[in-house]
Amino acid sequence: METLREIMLDLARKDDFYSRMLVVALEEEWENVVGESLARCSWIEDFVHGVLYVGVSDPMWLHELRLHIGEIVHAINDKLGYPIVKKVVMRRRSGYVERR
Repeated sequence: METLREIMLDLARKDDFYSRMLVVALEEEWENVVGESLARCSWIEDFVHGVLYVGVSDPMWLHELRLHIGEIVHAINDKLGYPIVKKVVMRRRSGYVERR
């Protein structure tokens, strides 16, 4: 019998809607992916066709996150158990209040 996780991964391989659901659901795990400091100033905005869009509130943290893009992609795909994220696009977003 397949587990729910296996079913969702199978659906994600076939349909971008399900892969998007899986990745966006990681927002609750974002701190475990990027660390506490980076999680306070960044967030998942969207996921489309293998591209994860991340908003960042501060230019300094944007630079720091860009240095770790490979690690972030690996950590997300490792958590999901399938290489869904192919690329990360980070964008500076103003008006976002840092999370505490």
